[in-house]
Amino acid sequence: MAWRCIVSFAIAASPASGDVSAALEAFLALSPTEQQDFQHQILQGQPAQPGAAPTAVCAGLCAPACEGAAAVGEAAVDACMGRCNRRCSKHHAANQVERPGALSPWITFNGAIQHVGLSTSNLTRSVLFYTQVMGGVEVMGAGGDGWDGDDVYQLLMGAALMRGGAAADWAADLSSGGKETMSARYISFDSVLIELLDYHTKEAELQRLMKMHNASTFPRSPEAVAESLSRSFPTFSDSNVPPSVAGNMHISFNVRPEVDLNQFVTALETTSRSQGFDEVFCNRVVPLSQGANGKPDTTDVPEVNNSYAVTDGDFDGWSLAYCKGPDGEQLEFNKVERKAKEHFDQAFQTYFSGGENPIWV
Repeated sequence: MAWRCIVSFAIAASPASGDVSAALEAFLALSPTEQQDFQHQILQGQPAQPGAAPTAVCAGLCAPACEGAAAVGEAAVDACMGRCNRRCSKHHAANQVERPGALSPWITFNGAIQHVGLSTSNLTRSVLFYTQVMGGVEVMGAGGDGWDGDDVYQLLMGAALMRGGAAADWAADLSSGGKETMSARYISFDSVLIELLDYHTKEAELQRLMKMHNASTFPRSPEAVAESLSRSFPTFSDSNVPPSVAGNMHISFNVRPEVDLNQFVTALETTSRSQGFDEVFCNRVVPLSQGANGKPDTTDVPEVNNSYAVTDGDFDGWSLAYCKGPDGEQLEFNKVERKAKEHFDQAFQTYFSGGENPIWV
């Protein structure tokens, strides 16, 4: 987001002279607080500074959507920016910085997705994976430990408690008299955050025990413990594993367009295991057998089978790899190029111009 703010500041500060380099120096000379204030204005759809033209905001919003036009040429980029800026500026000038949706007046115009939440069995390990392996930045001072209380308990667990039965039995007891609490950490990836939660519940403790190699610590027979340990997380319910189960979600990351996605999968698995994340694994487009260690055996499987790519039709340029994170969470890694990128860019521009696309039914 910071680079978008710099672009917007440059255009706002010198729309007539075009002295963008001087404006960039002026932006970098601002104090951190002033830069944050400026970024906040951009996020809220406000003019970049008093009296600045609405296009100052639009330029920062349109620039990412027009990046794909660079492959065609500078003229294509200019044309894309012109179209996007005109639509966006008209929308902003009318003081309608909101989408046409019924609840759009309540939702921020830019940065509408705040975070994706993920419950973990080991908060520290998950933080390390998403920062040290995936490259995110932990948000200092956000989240914390010891979240509990009757209000928090009802807010987070209310649906499970009303349902009763096993749903209520396995709900974290965050009540004032309960023995369980919640911890939270936030990892920043550009303008979207991943929220990592640890409820310190009996279920989470059960998951940890099933991963331990000391069978004597687990309150069941050694045979049962060994059988549990032979399977990867989540072992509490195998029905959680398939992504086809309703309610399951996944987190998708963009992979750089110049990177080979098949090679990325190899690098992800190798890097993860070198840092102790043995559970991280990606599917292949061919069937795999289980090795002697209980893990999928990719020996002699060509690297070309690491991902799937669409190479024709309207979605040409879309490719993906499907993987499991350290807690069994579903991860996806995408490359978006050619026609696929054109479609996403068009939707991006339409979003910020206040327009709508026909509903695809």
